[in-house]
Amino acid sequence: MWKQPYTTDLILMDEKGERIHAVVKKQSIPTFEPLLEQGMSVVITKFGVSENGGQYPILKHPFKLNFYRHTTVKTYPDFQGSLYGFALFRFLIS
Repeated sequence: MWKQPYTTDLILMDEKGERIHAVVKKQSIPTFEPLLEQGMSVVITKFGVSENGGQYPILKHPFKLNFYRHTTVKTYPDFQGSLYGFALFRFLIS
């Protein structure tokens, strides 16, 4: 999560490790900032989806999520994925 003058931007990840850019506009930051922190598992509903355009997109995902005043965020304690997006695997040097 990082803050800019008019938005708070997030990179969200699902249990499969898929990541997507999300945006909270300035007027909604006070509502959502207390509900979101790094490493936290949440379920987000009632959000908008738009094209991930612009000259310098954050991720290669074709879409991004937009938080609206009716968006809901609830904690989800049963998350089974990696909290940091790493997919570790063994490799052999021959």
